[in-house]
Amino acid sequence: MGVHLVDSSDTSLVPGSYNFEQILINGTWDGRYTFIEPMVTREWLQTNPNLRQELKQPQAFQKTGYYPTSYGVHVDEQTKDYVISLAGLTMRTAS
Repeated sequence: MGVHLVDSSDTSLVPGSYNFEQILINGTWDGRYTFIEPMVTREWLQTNPNLRQELKQPQAFQKTGYYPTSYGVHVDEQTKDYVISLAGLTMRTAS
């Protein structure tokens, strides 16, 4: 599973009073960045959200690869499927 990390500069994350609906979790394993994971509640999805937000970018990258620059959630009007996406994949060089 690794270690889950959240943005400590997010002022909405107050222990004991945070009302979780949706959040992005970053994670590490053995000291290496390994994932970014959108987490949402079923109840929030049922509100038919239409969310798109830019992702904060780190100052450095451990490994060269494609990294997302935005996060989105919406309901596809034709299929009625929930679409949760990490988008704007951009090549970053390890530094």
